[in-house]
Amino acid sequence: MKQTSLLLLLCLFSVQAMCQDIFLGTNKEKIANYYIMSMKRTKNGYIDVFERVKPADGKLAAFREQLIAQRTKMKLSTEGLDKVGYYRRRIQFSCKGKIYRMREETYYDLYGKEISTNDPDPAENAKWEFIPPSTMREIEFNKACQ
Repeated sequence: MKQTSLLLLLCLFSVQAMCQDIFLGTNKEKIANYYIMSMKRTKNGYIDVFERVKPADGKLAAFREQLIAQRTKMKLSTEGLDKVGYYRRRIQFSCKGKIYRMREETYYDLYGKEISTNDPDPAENAKWEFIPPSTMREIEFNKACQ
């Protein structure tokens, strides 16, 4: 009886966790799907959004290539990204200023094992950027700041 109850609770929590992702859309190249995992207001009045970016169906190779090309262009490490299955980012929005900054990115393989992360030093101030119009970032900003 206890095992059945435990199994039922685990299934219930699993279903609840799966339902928390809010689908935002697919990028313009139809390679990556964007989801909001959670949102949290900080004590400074900003909104932290945790997003998950996954390859669209059948687009894993193109997803990896696009990610590696983006990071190469920004002169960032691409080590291990040939094995990436998805990544998670924490983005901070200022609704009043209509600006955002990237706080962290963590890359995972297909099995959920962490490949790399760039969790910044809390004392480090990431650069604020304006929300580019007609982008996934604008869609996300509108969801977070509604």
